[in-house]
Amino acid sequence: MQRVPMSPEAIELLSKMTGSRFERESIARSDLFLACSIWVMLGTLFVDGTIENRETQQLQLVLDRLIETDLDLRQFSRAVLQGIRQHKIYQRPEKLPILGAYLSVGEKLLLLGFGCQMSGIDGKIHLKERQYLGTIASYLQVNYSYFAILEATFLGTQVSDDRALAEVYDLLDPTRFPSPDAVSVAAARYLREYLPPLDS
Repeated sequence: MQRVPMSPEAIELLSKMTGSRFERESIARSDLFLACSIWVMLGTLFVDGTIENRETQQLQLVLDRLIETDLDLRQFSRAVLQGIRQHKIYQRPEKLPILGAYLSVGEKLLLLGFGCQMSGIDGKIHLKERQYLGTIASYLQVNYSYFAILEATFLGTQVSDDRALAEVYDLLDPTRFPSPDAVSVAAARYLREYLPPLDS
C-alpha cells in the first residue's frame, strides 16, 4: 500500500476530520484521496442550504463504488463523514490544499468530477454549487478548461473544447494512477464512463 508523507498541518487536519489522532507521519494514499473526495462531495451537498434525497443517494453510490468490500475504508469513510459534518470543514475550502498538495492533477480532477456530478444530479448546477466548485478548482490550481469539461459532462451540455476533453481523458486514464491504490483507479474508471466520446 502506497503511503504519503504528511506535514504536521496535514496530520492535524486529518485528525480533526477523523476524530482520532494520527500519530504516524504518513497516510495511505487511498485514505487521503477518499478523505478529500468526501470533503468536496459534502461541501457541494451542503453549500446551497438544501439537501435532497437523490444527492445523499449519489454520495452513497460513489462511496460504494470506490470502496466496494474494503471494511477498513468503510470505517475510515464513516469517521471522515462524521468529522467533516461535525466541524463543518466543508465550509473552509481554503484548507483543502493542505491535503490537496499531495494529490496528482488527475486526482484533483476526480474530486471536481464528483462535485460536478453531485451538483448536476437534478439536471442543473445551482449558482452556489458552481461558485463552491470553482473555488475548489482555484485552490487546487486546476485548469479552468478542465473544470468546464466536467461541468458540461454532468449537465449534458455540449463540450466545445475537444483538446481539453482529450487532455481530461488522458489525465483520468486509470493506468496513470498507482495500481495498488484501488480507490483512485476505481474513481477514474467510474468518472471516465460519463465523459462525452472523443471525436475520432
